[in-house]
Amino acid sequence: MAFRAEDDVGALAFVNEENGAFQLGLSDVVRTDGKPLWDRESTISPRLATAAEHDQWLKALNADDLNVYLIPVVDLDDDDDDDEEEDDDGEIHLLSEDAIKEIRASLDAAEKILYGYLDKSFGSYKKAPDDHPVFSALQSIKDVADHFPEEE
Repeated sequence: MAFRAEDDVGALAFVNEENGAFQLGLSDVVRTDGKPLWDRESTISPRLATAAEHDQWLKALNADDLNVYLIPVVDLDDDDDDDEEEDDDGEIHLLSEDAIKEIRASLDAAEKILYGYLDKSFGSYKKAPDDHPVFSALQSIKDVADHFPEEE
C-alpha cells in the first residue's frame, strides 16, 4: 500500500500504530487469491516507492482514491459490484481468462529472455553468480505468476 510520510520515522510510526488507520485498512482487503494482505502479526517494513509505484500512486490520487494498493486486491467492505463479476461459485474474477493467459505468456517470455541473457553471458545460467540481479528479476516474475490462478 502506498502512502505519504515526511521521513522514515514517520513511515514507521504510521504502519506500526497498533489498530491505526493503516493496520485497520489492511484488514478490509484481501489479495485476489483470497489470502489476507497482512496476518496481523508480521512486521510491516515501509520502503521508498520505485518510480513506477510512485507514478501508479499519483494516478490513483488523481482519481481520488484514498488507499492506493500496488497489487491487485479485493475490498471486502465494497458493496459496489459494478467492476467485479461474481460467478455462481462465489469466486471473484478481476481479470478475464484471456488476460491471465496473456500475462502468463508475457511472464514466460520475460523469463526466457532473462535465462537467455545469463546463458549468453556466462555460458550457462548455472554458472552465473547466485547474487546476480537477473535472479532477483526472475524471482519477481515467479512471485507475480504465483498471484494468478493456474491454467486449467
